[in-house]
Amino acid sequence: MKNFYLFIACVLFTHSLKAQWNLNGNAGITASNFLGTTDNATLYLKTNNTTRMRFDGNGIGVIGSITGNPNSVNTMLYVGASGRPSAIEITNHGGTSFTSTSGMQSYNTCLTTVTRYGTYSKAGGRDAVNIGLYGEAHSFTTGNFNDNYGVKGFVDSDNGLYNAYGVHGEADNDAGGNSYGVYAKTTNSSAGPFVFNYALYATSPVNTNSYAGYFAGKVTVTGTFVSPSDARFKKDVKPLTNALDKLMLLNPTSYQFKTEEYQHMHFSSGTRLGFIAQEVQNIFPDMISENGQAGDHNEKGETITPTEKYLAVNYIEMIPVIVAAIKEQQVLIEKKDKQIAVLQKDIEDLKVILRLNTVTNTTASATSYLLQNTPNPFSEKTTIQFYVEENFGTASLTVFGTDGKIIKTFGVKKHGLQHVEFEKNLESNGIYFYSLVVDGKVADAKQMMVK
Repeated sequence: MKNFYLFIACVLFTHSLKAQWNLNGNAGITASNFLGTTDNATLYLKTNNTTRMRFDGNGIGVIGSITGNPNSVNTMLYVGASGRPSAIEITNHGGTSFTSTSGMQSYNTCLTTVTRYGTYSKAGGRDAVNIGLYGEAHSFTTGNFNDNYGVKGFVDSDNGLYNAYGVHGEADNDAGGNSYGVYAKTTNSSAGPFVFNYALYATSPVNTNSYAGYFAGKVTVTGTFVSPSDARFKKDVKPLTNALDKLMLLNPTSYQFKTEEYQHMHFSSGTRLGFIAQEVQNIFPDMISENGQAGDHNEKGETITPTEKYLAVNYIEMIPVIVAAIKEQQVLIEKKDKQIAVLQKDIEDLKVILRLNTVTNTTASATSYLLQNTPNPFSEKTTIQFYVEENFGTASLTVFGTDGKIIKTFGVKKHGLQHVEFEKNLESNGIYFYSLVVDGKVADAKQMMVK
């Protein structure tokens, strides 16, 4: 009988062991076996008598150093279910000032020749916004110059055979909608001496092969495009000289890019206008720079697109040269305008002389005449002598300008040799004329010079 009871006890003990999990491992597990609860109670896993992981009755799993309020958790991983916004949500509520804290850190240091991702995110769906990777940063302190990054990319590559991308964005939309490889936007409306809003900010070292931005294709700017030109940034400021002569050496051309031969450069099609860089280099060497477009390789190191080195023209710096050339040309134009004005006045004077000589030759009386004024030229006054025939009816002596405007008229009351004194009362110096009219006809005419 003792043996029977002993057998029953062994069976019961063995059955109780099967209902427990062995810390050294378990075998024969089936779908009906599980570790957890059968009611709505939360399952807790602890170390050092502190909860490190929990799963509540709604299926939300939380990993972290949980001490009461979940918002006080230093590092927390939510495996989402109903009530949470994301399938997986990682938060970090710890850290102090000047201490780097991360919501999530991913590392991939595999040394094989394959594509490696620290984090790979993909989203797809219908009738909704699909975001593969969403980054957001909030600063809860004021008065401190802290940087916040929604997404920050960094790469440190020791292999010169491959390209290194801090952030690589690519968009492929076959549904007819807009595609953005990288979309940047700033909505900060605050302003102040140390507050700047940049939707996209890029810097690079100042050397030949460094570019803060490189765009292979068309670029459109709907706002203003500006360059720093503050006087405090400049030294050795000198005026441009001989700009017009240099511009005359340039050869403006129309041309088309070899779009088929250089497809990877994404040149614009159609006829373009501009200069040949090699020609400009001989005249304005500082406007020319040697640029480059990096090639691309596949995972095996095979070339997909080649690296291109080429000369580029800084067309913006052509603007001050054109302005200087226009100013030089304007000086030449004004000088020639003055010369033309003098020549035009001389022509008009000659026309008057010819007209008066013609009148004198055709209508002058044989006995009435003028003598040359003395002194001539004069600056204050001059004497004009003349002779009028006998038996005249009316006579007068008139002084007028090259434009035909009468300056002064002297009446003549007697015949014979006589004279008048003409005092300078003129708007400008130059050539003037005087004529003797007897009985309605010009008897004689001469010119005089006022200085």
